[in-house]
Amino acid sequence: ARQAMCVSTPPTIDGKLDDWRAVPPVTYTIPGLTTKTRVAWDATNLYLAVEVAGAFHANRPDSVPNFWGKDAIEVFLDLGNQKSLLYDADDMQLFFCPLAVTGDAALGGKAIRQRQGDVVNIVNVLADPDMRTASVVRDTGYTLEGVIPWRTISPTFRPQPGAQLGCDVALDHTKNTDGLALSTSIFGLANKPFGQPNRWGTLTLLAPGVTPLTPKLIVPPAPEAAAAPDTTIRFSRTQSDGWIFPPKPGLTDAGLRLANGGGGANLLLKAPIPAPLTDAGVTTRFTIKGFDKLPGNAAANQPPFRTHLRAYWTPKLPEGFIEPYAMSDCLALLVEYRDEQTNFELYKKVGGTNAGWGPLLWSASTANTYPLTVTFWFNKTDYQVNVSTPVETRQGARSGQHGLPAELWAQPVRFGLKSVYGSQPADLIMETVEIKAGK
Repeated sequence: ARQAMCVSTPPTIDGKLDDWRAVPPVTYTIPGLTTKTRVAWDATNLYLAVEVAGAFHANRPDSVPNFWGKDAIEVFLDLGNQKSLLYDADDMQLFFCPLAVTGDAALGGKAIRQRQGDVVNIVNVLADPDMRTASVVRDTGYTLEGVIPWRTISPTFRPQPGAQLGCDVALDHTKNTDGLALSTSIFGLANKPFGQPNRWGTLTLLAPGVTPLTPKLIVPPAPEAAAAPDTTIRFSRTQSDGWIFPPKPGLTDAGLRLANGGGGANLLLKAPIPAPLTDAGVTTRFTIKGFDKLPGNAAANQPPFRTHLRAYWTPKLPEGFIEPYAMSDCLALLVEYRDEQTNFELYKKVGGTNAGWGPLLWSASTANTYPLTVTFWFNKTDYQVNVSTPVETRQGARSGQHGLPAELWAQPVRFGLKSVYGSQPADLIMETVEIKAGK
């Protein structure tokens, strides 16, 4: 947690930081760059002071909407400290640039973000003259002071001693004479989690006369030498490398909700696994948290209850709504949830668009134990299915028969999921879904 000192006299906003000696800084350091960040408050404003030291001269932004494109300090605030997954009405992104687009003055403003379905987008970026700021720019970095009026960010918020706000402060720095290129938190949190208020830290407004504790020095861990690049494509509550059709209710704090009303819901990961498919194969892992039964007609609500999840691997997966019986040239894993057990069936479908699934390669069942994780690996000639609970195999693996035509495996492989209506409406609640090359 971070602390903001209550000041009886507002600091002079001149970029020199002479008024901040009593406030212990949060220090962040990496080779070639060090920052010191201080935060204070009074009944009218939140105050920010940042020292950035390095072998560079700050660059001015190309435009106000592209404020993060050069050198800037970003401030993220969650006035209710609700730690929501996506932006709420009291979550905001503010910024200060040591140099404005033109002239010698510094620049302060706000990015207006709106939640649109499962995504939070910037819909406008505004310079704000009420966010007074000043800087001193040198060839060895810069110092910057900024003022954030409480009335500017919320007409109803009234700061009180002991109040806690969600908060992060981030540094944007383009590659310059120092050779560095950064967009990172300098407040000791995750790497600039600008879209995820649940990952911001907590800032406590101290009572008058209380001095903040001296924070520990922040030294990010050095990256592992020669680490292999992470090629995993994920879809989770905090990382959206995919689409849900239809988009609502979609991403919720409970997990990934695939609504089963109407024709069900589809989840498609955006990026395919690069071609061609190699002997190392492709690994997919997804976790089912459970099913949320919804109101339905009385007859449908009678046992046995059942609902379905279908997983598809194919170079031909459409970017849109998946119609399972229209699919061709795919591997399909069917997961059927019943009151008494969960059943699995793996099929290979080659050519044609009839209602049949093609040869059954493997089938099994397990007791209903949730969360339940399924890991499926395959290459051109073999496959493995692993389930997080013990399974009883009803039909053995026919691994040599699962391969699709060679010309298809020369194309990128896509992966998608579909929830399917069973005996009654039930939304499927999932955790992370991921796919990667290799095992």
